[in-house]
Amino acid sequence: MLIKELSEVEASLIKMKKVSRVLSHVLKVAILLFSILFLFSIFVIVANEQVDPIRAVISTTPLILYALATIILLVIMHGVFEDIAKDRTPFTNTQVRRFKWAAIILILGAVVEMVFSIGVLPVAQTENVIVNYYDSSAGSNTPSINLASVLGAALLYVLSFVFRYGALLQEFTDDTL
Repeated sequence: MLIKELSEVEASLIKMKKVSRVLSHVLKVAILLFSILFLFSIFVIVANEQVDPIRAVISTTPLILYALATIILLVIMHGVFEDIAKDRTPFTNTQVRRFKWAAIILILGAVVEMVFSIGVLPVAQTENVIVNYYDSSAGSNTPSINLASVLGAALLYVLSFVFRYGALLQEFTDDTL
């Protein structure tokens, strides 16, 4: 019975490593494509801006912040799956830091989105790219809060504690063996 259970666990671990390897490669491609798309979008927005370059930089600030946050989150996810694919234990302080950084980035993204939703920074509307930002100060100044980002950040922060506990148990187990 024990041998059967061990073989099932080993088969599951092999499948998990294969899936993680594929996801790691997919995330590498996603990081590359997203970075290229981001740079192209910034180029198009700045090229279509009819005013001075300072206004062009100001008008692209939200897009730049969101794109950087997305790229950082993709890099974090890539690191998680790459570690699993390379047969490293998931319960390490590195994984704990990754989850905490992802939570911080999601919270900062929610704060930035809330600030821009009240019209603090007027931004441009571009016709050729399907990224439209409007100055909301002309309308209501009610901030919008992205609850999905806040809850996702809370979940990742709690998950970092779970992984920290797992890392401590891993260290304890390694020390006793």
